[in-house]
Amino acid sequence: FNGIVVPNAANVTIGSTNSADANRIWHNKQSGIAVVADGITIVGNTIRSNRIGVWIGSSTGGVIGGGGAAARNVIVSNTLIGIQCNQVSGMTIAGNFIGLDSDGLTTAGHGMYGVYLFEVTDSVIGGAGIWEGNVLCGNVLGGLRIERSSGNVIVGNHVGATPTNKTGGAGNGGDGITLATASTGNRIGGADDSESNVITANAGAGV
Repeated sequence: FNGIVVPNAANVTIGSTNSADANRIWHNKQSGIAVVADGITIVGNTIRSNRIGVWIGSSTGGVIGGGGAAARNVIVSNTLIGIQCNQVSGMTIAGNFIGLDSDGLTTAGHGMYGVYLFEVTDSVIGGAGIWEGNVLCGNVLGGLRIERSSGNVIVGNHVGATPTNKTGGAGNGGDGITLATASTGNRIGGADDSESNVITANAGAGV
């Protein structure tokens, strides 16, 4: 069923910025990680070939990834979705490879979306700092889908591109970013160059 389950907990860390302590969470029939926990931290893991890579529900606060290679989660080749958040607030998803393998070159997307946010509020996808942006590429239906969600900020990400190839070649099979039913007050990009997303080579719309 699920690889790692954290039910009704708080302030739990899964993984480590020390690569020797990181988890390899592969080939589980449902989620690689399934969490209902406030203040969760998920760092430095390789999460591959599950049904959903990371599923988080009914939680407040927390970080998936961070800044730099040490904190990065490599989330690839899951059957449906890389990261799914349901009824979550105050989450930061930053610096992860979501559909890009650890070599930074090989596309290994998910069967539906890289990241799917449902009823998520006041969260940040990416960041303005170096390596705080996520890479979302090679996903069959799209890079990021936001549904019934508000007050979220999406900055500094590579959607359909890799950090070393910003002209494309790793596009998503649908839209780069989709704002769906009843999503209001979300911000994509910003006035400062560091907040810009690179959105390119997607088979559907960029946004």
